[in-house]
Amino acid sequence: MIHVMGGTLRGRRLKTVRGIQCRPSLGRTREALFSMLGDRVAGAHILDLFAGTGALGIEALSRGALSATFVEYHRPMARILKENLENCGLQKTGRILIQSTDRALPSIADRSKGLILADPPYDLIWPKPEDWRQLGRILIPAGCFVLEARFDRLIEGPESLWVERLGRVYGDTRLEIFIRGDIGDG
Repeated sequence: MIHVMGGTLRGRRLKTVRGIQCRPSLGRTREALFSMLGDRVAGAHILDLFAGTGALGIEALSRGALSATFVEYHRPMARILKENLENCGLQKTGRILIQSTDRALPSIADRSKGLILADPPYDLIWPKPEDWRQLGRILIPAGCFVLEARFDRLIEGPESLWVERLGRVYGDTRLEIFIRGDIGDG
């Protein structure tokens, strides 16, 4: 079991599942991430990619995000995510897209999200160049893209799109936060 670390749902348990390849963000990593994000979460519309149990998006909703779109390809995992949203009373603010991230990104409206959270499998090299373009298109100016990756992974993104970049390593996890400027569409 994992727990929501802060906000109105602090301490709420989130269901996980055995036997499915899923690596929920550790509590201390989520706590560090949301500490880094500060007041950028409250009032934001968010996108949680590779959502798994929904831990990142639910944490954001607990801390004041207005809505969350969760993208999860694996149906059994999406069922767990749905249960977690229901158990937290978030079925009206959380929407689940059961499809691949590559397929979901083009369907998300331009400049519609203030925060994008992505926790892809560590062995997946993501984002690719087209994904960076989509992320830039979806984020509002000054919006944040957060990528959780293996600690030793070098993450390269188009410099022209981001006005600031923050990175931290926690154990075997690297957190990278990219803050969007208002400089074209990347």
